Amino acid sequence: MTHQGFLPECEENPQNPQQNAMLKYINKTYKLGRRLVKGPRHSSVHQARGDKFATGAIQPSPPRREKRPKARIKEINILQLNICGISKKKTKLAKFLHENKVHVALLQETLHSTTDLHITGYTSYACGCTSCRSIATYVRNDLTADITKPTVNSPTDVQKCILWVNGKKGTIYNVYNPPTNTCRIDDLQKNIYHNTILAGDFNGHSLLWGYQDTNNTGK
Repeated sequence: MTHQGFLPECEENPQNPQQNAMLKYINKTYKLGRRLVKGPRHSSVHQARGDKFATGAIQPSPPRREKRPKARIKEINILQLNICGISKKKTKLAKFLHENKVHVALLQETLHSTTDLHITGYTSYACGCTSCRSIATYVRNDLTADITKPTVNSPTDVQKCILWVNGKKGTIYNVYNPPTNTCRIDDLQKNIYHNTILAGDFNGHSLLWGYQDTNNTGK
């Protein structure tokens, strides 16, 4: 298919060369539908862009990384320890927690009033008591936990840890009861719990676990 110029064809005038050149342009026949060839300007642009990729001026988008599903925890490692003062033992404690892959550490008699409890990879939850022997709970940072302090009969000190593992909820109690006090935890008396661990130093004496006597807490 062809298309003529916008003006009708005119005869050339020997007296006007400029007009003759214009007439040749106007009367020129164009073929429609013909694919244009990429000109030198386009080639130079793509060449420049290719040079930028080669030199690092324009960085290509990195491949998308697929999110890996969170690994399931097969079992929970819990450490219960009456540490009798944590200030001079924190370095050894941190090493033990990491080497044994401990998820939750329940410590009693930490005496931590002037000690920084931070251990890398763990979140520490310390009781706010000023007159007790103190307790502290450590939870590894890849776990979700909520720590609260139930109402108890002083001087018994208790922390309640609600822990979510593989989408399931469990409860852990960290308890310290002084030797001369009868341990009573009202939070346990009022409720029956499933998936609950009660751990700590109760100072309870009983013949059932090797003592020569029995006290009120041991009963």
